Amino acid sequence: MTVLCVFDNGAEGVLEFSGVDAMAPGDRLEIYGSVGTLTYDFGSDVVQVGKLGDRALHVVDLPPELEGEWRVEEDFLAAVKSKGRIRPRPNFEEGVRYMRVVQAVADSRARNEWVAIKK
Repeated sequence: MTVLCVFDNGAEGVLEFSGVDAMAPGDRLEIYGSVGTLTYDFGSDVVQVGKLGDRALHVVDLPPELEGEWRVEEDFLAAVKSKGRIRPRPNFEEGVRYMRVVQAVADSRARNEWVAIKK
């Protein structure tokens, strides 16, 4: 599935999702801008950047405070056990925003038109 999007700041995005391509190179996030490029490879956990004029992308070492692990399930269980003392990330509001995007994609596909997402 390919999703075309326009963000509030005017940036345009193309999101591609597939669960059936066995030969795909892996999950990646790629951001291309007017002054540079940023990529993130989920499999190798590597961030690369390049500025306009660079000959190639180079690996960026993230500071420890920006690194994280996928612990959604573990964090959810800890939050339930703590009876609200622990606030997991993503939190409930972030989950609702995510589901608004998923619903907008489904609505757009069904109606064959752009769908705005309310904040």
